[in-house]
Amino acid sequence: MVHSFIEAFNDGSKQIAKNNALSELKSRCQSMQFVAHFHALPAPVFSPVLDIVSTLCVDSNDHDSLRDDLVALLFDVVGGAACVGYPTPPFAKALSTLVHSVVHAIVEIGDVDLDASFALHLQTLAACLRGNVGVRLFVSELSTRKELVRTLALLLNRTDDASILIHAMSVLACLVLQEPMGRKLFQPKNVAHALTLVLSIVDNNPGTAHASSMLMTTRLDSSACSIDTTVPLHMASVNLVLDLAAQPWILSQMEIADEMHQLLHIMLPRLHMQETIPRLHVALHFLHGVASMSYRLRKAIGAKCPPLATSMAGVLHPSPVIAIAATKF
Repeated sequence: MVHSFIEAFNDGSKQIAKNNALSELKSRCQSMQFVAHFHALPAPVFSPVLDIVSTLCVDSNDHDSLRDDLVALLFDVVGGAACVGYPTPPFAKALSTLVHSVVHAIVEIGDVDLDASFALHLQTLAACLRGNVGVRLFVSELSTRKELVRTLALLLNRTDDASILIHAMSVLACLVLQEPMGRKLFQPKNVAHALTLVLSIVDNNPGTAHASSMLMTTRLDSSACSIDTTVPLHMASVNLVLDLAAQPWILSQMEIADEMHQLLHIMLPRLHMQETIPRLHVALHFLHGVASMSYRLRKAIGAKCPPLATSMAGVLHPSPVIAIAATKF
């Protein structure tokens, strides 16, 4: 299917063939299993798809505008991919336009909480930055980088929207966590606030923080391979915790934080075969990340872990995504 998509855009196919190929890719990206398989493709196959989607993202009539339906597809294509290097020209153009859009929205729009495009663009920028050193380097070299950091830092005090806060902190963590400004932004009290926010999200407690649905695509389906509407925000939340914990000066705080142990208390009971695949996937991803970073938290996981027969059954899960994640854990 991926090769057919590339051919449709590279061999001079008619527009109807391109539209059909694009619709097929959008449909396939609703499957967790397909997305996981796609992200594991070698760079010579993955990169052309990324370039095509990036080119389509930017409005051909207004190079400072983005097509939101294709920005959502870019989020699926890039988020979690392991072979995104330094951006190619098409991807670089999409990234610079995303940065411009995010900065412009924060400066010009009074209430970004109500702007669906802003939320989508911020989410996608965070996904592009996370785990991709080449993308971080490119964004750091942009002339708008300082303005991006400044406006996002201001945004943290302007919004109560849980999803916007998570993705804004994720972008900031990618760009400045290892700099002096990062130590200021993520000082102990702010890390504690971040943990409380993440806890409220994964515990599905709307009374603590409201999670905007604007950046969660409507992909509800009861099948094992479907992407639940809450998964992007839950995964982004635990990824933020893991990114922060990668810094020793933050990890030492997290190891003794009540919120961190409450997160473990929430995630560990999900390790059973009757749990929904999206929730089980988030739990395994979080627990594996925490266990690999901290001996102290690894001991806490071992002490609270469900019986081995229950938790290890995940390696035999019918979904390859879960089986692989369980094997890593």
